[in-house]
Amino acid sequence: HLQRFEIPGAVKLCAEQWSPDMGLVTAAFKLKRKAVQERYQHEINRMYAS
Repeated sequence: HLQRFEIPGAVKLCAEQWSPDMGLVTAAFKLKRKAVQERYQHEINRMYAS
């Protein structure tokens, strides 16, 4: 069972397919967390505001 803090309060689905060309993942398709945060910071802020 998950603890309450482990359950996401909001989820954002992106329609575009992430590729290394976009700069959000590496060539091995590992997530580039800082790049994702920078690109989606506005949406992240909106999710935490509601």
